[in-house]
Amino acid sequence: MPKKQQWLVKATYQEASEWVLDRDLDDAHYWYVKWDRLEVQWEEGGSFETIYPDYPASDNFDFKRPEDVSVEEYE
Repeated sequence: MPKKQQWLVKATYQEASEWVLDRDLDDAHYWYVKWDRLEVQWEEGGSFETIYPDYPASDNFDFKRPEDVSVEEYE
């Protein structure tokens, strides 16, 4: 039986989340961003502080409109 033709539609968004901090991240032992949360370990061996963005990308009106939309054959 022949394979059914399929198409892949991909929407790409480019948004930015922003955090306003009262401490310099250069003073942190380790930090990273994941799932729109800033995780900071200020002291070596210390616990991580979760900081939510002051301006999250998902609240941005532009999040409703992708930067690019492509359609291609899907195999």
